[in-house]
Amino acid sequence: MVGVFDRQARRVKSFYRTFADRYDDLASASYYKSVCDEITWRFIEPFLPEKGLVLDAGGGTGRWAIPIANRGLSVIVYDISEEMLDIASRKAEEEGLSNLISTLEGDLRDMRFPDGAFDFVLAEGDPISYCGEPERAVRELARVLKRGCYLSAGVDSVYSIASSMLNMENKPVKEIGSFLESRRIYVENLGFHTWAFTPSGLRELFTRCGLEVVKLAGKPVLFLGKPETSYIFEDQKKVRKLIEIELELCEEPTLLGSGGHLHIVARKQA
Repeated sequence: MVGVFDRQARRVKSFYRTFADRYDDLASASYYKSVCDEITWRFIEPFLPEKGLVLDAGGGTGRWAIPIANRGLSVIVYDISEEMLDIASRKAEEEGLSNLISTLEGDLRDMRFPDGAFDFVLAEGDPISYCGEPERAVRELARVLKRGCYLSAGVDSVYSIASSMLNMENKPVKEIGSFLESRRIYVENLGFHTWAFTPSGLRELFTRCGLEVVKLAGKPVLFLGKPETSYIFEDQKKVRKLIEIELELCEEPTLLGSGGHLHIVARKQA
């Protein structure tokens, strides 16, 4: 099985090698991503320490490292892609944050940090879903987190992917059934597999890894980013209202599983 997971890592590195230069532009141009990001920040900011060291695991181009460093926190952006990290370093320099943001290339499943090294750990952008061995990754993230501190992470959602598959032409229903059983799917436009989670499965994983779940949300649960809803973004008042609605509903247990992604916040037991 090691060979399978190494192949997954090579495919992820290959994708981001060619995609790194476009990553930030495509993310900032997406209405869906802008809504998702706003929800994500609400599940990061309140749990940040007043001071200390933050691990941005799978942090890529430093999309979250910059606002975190702007709060005066030191951040290590840790990622499997050298090209994404080069961009993160350049952005940190441009923002005058090179003294607070550093980068390190490596695999989420086997990190070169001592136990309890970080005061906050972030794993946003689906690195847990992409790494090939989610439980091994979560155990590593928990290991390097200090006791009593928080881990905030985003992953792919099983029910959102299954719904998308149902809307694809020529996608046999049996493939949906296989995905629901394995929770793993090959994503053609990425060129590698992703591991997805149900809310209960995500909670069980983090609990099994010695973490106490304090927040679980879907993001977003209503807004799907379809072209017919783009009119909302012509009026900032409508955008703010949409965000308010999403934040009100995203933790509702009967709805959060329908989120395009899932977000979890967990505390390492003291």
